[in-house]
Amino acid sequence: MQTGGSKVLDIALRYGYESPEAFTRAFGMLHGLSPVEARKPGAKLLVCPRMNFQFELHGGSAMNYRLEKLPPFTAIGMGERVRMNTAYQEVPQLWQKAAEEGAFAQFFELGDPHGKPRGILGICSGGSWGQGEQFDYILGTVSLAPAPEGWRTILFPECQWAVFEAEGMPETLQEVWTRFYREWVPAAGYELAPLPAIEAYLHPEENRNELWIPVLSRGQEE
Repeated sequence: MQTGGSKVLDIALRYGYESPEAFTRAFGMLHGLSPVEARKPGAKLLVCPRMNFQFELHGGSAMNYRLEKLPPFTAIGMGERVRMNTAYQEVPQLWQKAAEEGAFAQFFELGDPHGKPRGILGICSGGSWGQGEQFDYILGTVSLAPAPEGWRTILFPECQWAVFEAEGMPETLQEVWTRFYREWVPAAGYELAPLPAIEAYLHPEENRNELWIPVLSRGQEE
């Protein structure tokens, strides 16, 4: 029959302690009493649940993007200042307002048919790449025409752009935004240029949209 001391020795060796004394000290620090005292009726011990480790794998599927260098261009449109933490509620309201005011017909009328980025644009300006509390969201188009009264004019200098494709419905652009910050920015050899980012909503028949991000090669002067 094993004595209490031999049981402590067996437990200490089983769980990797160098000696029964080391196990007894660790046990006392956790429970406030010795292993022998713990065997007495009424002894109060702490229960530690099993520790589990979960690993989340990010990525795994390629992000389709290309690099394009565009000459200077001008975009015109209508927009408002929105809060970063409520943008996903406020931006759809801007789209609804633009539809009610007939802005989409004006985008097609005033847009440059040969301009890039193509489509109806959602221009995200002044948000410090997610670091600010607010940013300007402008619905517009690339245009050679002057902006109608009440609209904004955004001048873009020559720049290189990383263009990410988002297949399917416009809502998939949100996933592209998430993967852009989480996966592409840490691994890419580019800095984010101090220019607005552009969501390009293409014709529904194309079944895809694009996210245009202005970039600089690391170490490149602005």
